Amino acid sequence: MYVKDTPLRIEALRTAAEQTDAAAVQAAAHGLKGSSANLGVPRMTELSSAIEIAAKTGQLDGLSAHIDDLAAEFESSRVALLSFMRAL
Repeated sequence: MYVKDTPLRIEALRTAAEQTDAAAVQAAAHGLKGSSANLGVPRMTELSSAIEIAAKTGQLDGLSAHIDDLAAEFESSRVALLSFMRAL
């Protein structure tokens, strides 16, 4: 589910950031942070937390770069998670 849902969550995060909707950015980042933490994906958790804090404090400028970092990290994590799931 994480591998399938995360791209949709990242896209929702992008849309919210483009619309400067701090509450939606915060909510999407919070959800990503929680699911990433539950699966033990620390870098995704850290990046999501940083985006959540930025939204909470109204720092929406430059979020697209952070979201790009999050998307790139997800791609790396996705490969590792899929490999792990295949090994089970």
